[in-house]
Amino acid sequence: MKVGKSNSEMKLASSRSVPTGSLAIAGTDASPYRNLAAHFVRIREFLKAEKPEVSFCNSFGLLAHVSNGALGEGDGGIPADASVIFAAVESTSLEGRDDDDSTSRFTATCFQDSGHEYVELTFEAPGHHVTWLADALDADVWEALASWANEGCAYVYLKGAQKSVLLRVAFDSCQATLSRPWRTLEPDDVAAMGAFLYFATGVADSSLIHASAPKTVCGHPLRCSSVNVLLTELTRPLVPQTALHREHEFIGGFLAESR
Repeated sequence: MKVGKSNSEMKLASSRSVPTGSLAIAGTDASPYRNLAAHFVRIREFLKAEKPEVSFCNSFGLLAHVSNGALGEGDGGIPADASVIFAAVESTSLEGRDDDDSTSRFTATCFQDSGHEYVELTFEAPGHHVTWLADALDADVWEALASWANEGCAYVYLKGAQKSVLLRVAFDSCQATLSRPWRTLEPDDVAAMGAFLYFATGVADSSLIHASAPKTVCGHPLRCSSVNVLLTELTRPLVPQTALHREHEFIGGFLAESR
């Protein structure tokens, strides 16, 4: 799904499914999200019944530098200043994946909603559709796009419980020619960070993107649809450590735990 091409759907999701206001960590009541949780569960159950062969999951993705120890002890042989984007997926979906997969593709688009700008990053491999929702005000996102465009590839780290895979995925430099907002997120702008997380987790949990995933990806039937809210060095402290590097059915509830 290219969210930037479906503004009417995004406005429907934000106006009816995602309550406006600041994140719970900024002091607001988390009850509106709890009231929506049952609705989200019903939608997900419907999707599972309709497509039992597909694994639907959400997680908090992470954008990090190799130089900051993002890959642990090994660097995977990639440049020390490279940016790596992480997602948690089922280990079974990693079978047959390796770091030399010419069939995979990585794209980036922008969209606006409620006066804010977002970047949607999408990784597609045979049978796999992985999406990250990123804050367009976050400078780390644009730094990563620029570095991937310069390298000609994006570095995607898929993390499973028993197996993890680092992929070098072709990234066309024209994909990085996006409209960057004039304003940049400041380290002390917790309200803006919270607004992004609140909106993005609501979109992920609403299953809007899951429902719009293509039936066939790179010539193979869809079997894994993963939607991730992308965290950076700025926003990572706002989410409990226990929520990271794991796949979940729903992720909005973790925001209330951050209070």
